[in-house]
Amino acid sequence: MEGGLLRDIFTHKTTTKEHWDMLMMPTVYTRAELDYDLVVGADTVVEDAYDPHCATVTEGCAPVAVISAENLRDYSRGKAETALIGNVLKRNSKMGDYVIEDETWDCSKFFLPVLDLDLNSALFQYF
Repeated sequence: MEGGLLRDIFTHKTTTKEHWDMLMMPTVYTRAELDYDLVVGADTVVEDAYDPHCATVTEGCAPVAVISAENLRDYSRGKAETALIGNVLKRNSKMGDYVIEDETWDCSKFFLPVLDLDLNSALFQYF
């Protein structure tokens, strides 16, 4: 999301606000119902649209880290992924004071939303 530019999460093509809103409700729509060509149209020229939340972000609307849910859930790679999240939050002026000490991150357990392959349902796994 360059500066909040809306992109389809499956094709990475720029998308419409309507399609974006559907993508943000993965438990409402199936993967097939979210298909770019079906919703937007294969030959549609899409004008750039931006996430309205970016208008309220004072530090810019750009990713600060790329997090892998697969790595986070993996016992051998999870510690590094947890540290990535924790360090981003610690550096944030609004969150930094509320982040637990990094020595405890490896002991922390998380509830993570896990989406099935069709994006039809979400279940929460504790590990």
